[in-house]
Amino acid sequence: MSLKCAIELGIPDVLHNHRKPITLSELATFLSIPPSKTPALGSLMRLLVHSGLFASHRHQGGGEEESYFLPPTSEILVKEKKACISPFALMILNWIMVVPGHQLGEWFRAGAAGETPFDMAHGKGLFGETNVRADLNDLFNEAMASDARLVTEVALLRRQWEVLRGVRSVVDVGGGTGTVAKSIAKALPEVRCMVLDLPHVVATMDEDQREGVEFIGGDMFEHIPPADAVLLKVG
Repeated sequence: MSLKCAIELGIPDVLHNHRKPITLSELATFLSIPPSKTPALGSLMRLLVHSGLFASHRHQGGGEEESYFLPPTSEILVKEKKACISPFALMILNWIMVVPGHQLGEWFRAGAAGETPFDMAHGKGLFGETNVRADLNDLFNEAMASDARLVTEVALLRRQWEVLRGVRSVVDVGGGTGTVAKSIAKALPEVRCMVLDLPHVVATMDEDQREGVEFIGGDMFEHIPPADAVLLKVG
């Protein structure tokens, strides 16, 4: 929850854009935090420093305020970075996703075999066309896309798409809005790239967003389009 709070406040972005260590009072000013809540902001920062997400130091004299900065490993929380995973963190820490975990004990004792903890908590499944909250689809899709962008960056850096060179077609099963498939299509334009996802997910993709990728609506448990290679990435 402290990580969620920091992302919502924009603390990683402030630390990144400040370009040098920032004091608590400066940070509070940048974030428009009321003075009465500055001590609580200090507690939040100490916890996140202890967790290794942020870093801090004091000058040798010890008389000046503690200053905070962003370690390199936490730059993946900065929104302007291509491989930013903040949307993924916000999704998995969203109350809709957290509540089912509080009902696991009840779920284990329940007799209904087909019901998931998510079903029990919200009365409907996560992957249905109608969700618990109207914007959950957008939240989920952006979270999956942010995770895919990170994987894609690593794959391109290590030239891992080269393993697909020579195949004629690839289908990304559960590929969402096509972040990974678009990356493959760009790296290997001779390969026919397809995305299989639920019809209501595919329906959100306008023609100008497809970038040479073919989007197919369907259920992966019923049918997967034939292809030389099948990609299944677990978020």
